[in-house]
Amino acid sequence: MEYLERLRNEVGRAKHEYDELKAQGDAQASVEKGALAKASALEVQLCLARDNSLVRTDMITKLESELLKIKDEVVESRAKAVMSRTKADQKVTVYLKDVADAPAKLRRTCERKGRSKEYAQHKSRRETFEKIHARGFDLLEEVKRARANERGPKSLLSDTEDSEDEDDEP
Repeated sequence: MEYLERLRNEVGRAKHEYDELKAQGDAQASVEKGALAKASALEVQLCLARDNSLVRTDMITKLESELLKIKDEVVESRAKAVMSRTKADQKVTVYLKDVADAPAKLRRTCERKGRSKEYAQHKSRRETFEKIHARGFDLLEEVKRARANERGPKSLLSDTEDSEDEDDEP
């Protein structure tokens, strides 16, 4: 009986050790399940982070590309603006020069018109004297003076007017 009792005590101890080991195993299994759940969650987060990282990398690349395009457009627009300003400045310079030259040109035109009118008057007077001389009156001196008076304004006129007026002389 002692032997049986010892065996019962050993079986009790073994059962107790078994229960403790089972409890430890269950606890470790629970910890392992928790660790696996955490690992799984971390893997999911890691995958999401990688995807987000890839998305962000793609987005960053896309935005950098768009930024470069916009910078190119800005540079091109600035170049066009500089060209436009340069052309406008050139046109303004030409117009300002024309405006500055206009009074002198107007003065020359007026002087020319006056000389042309004076020439026409002298020519008309000479032609009148020549007609009177052709009728037999002695006006040779007046005709010579009229021709001399006519030469002054005529020499001041342009070549084109001279060539037109030379056709009118007798």
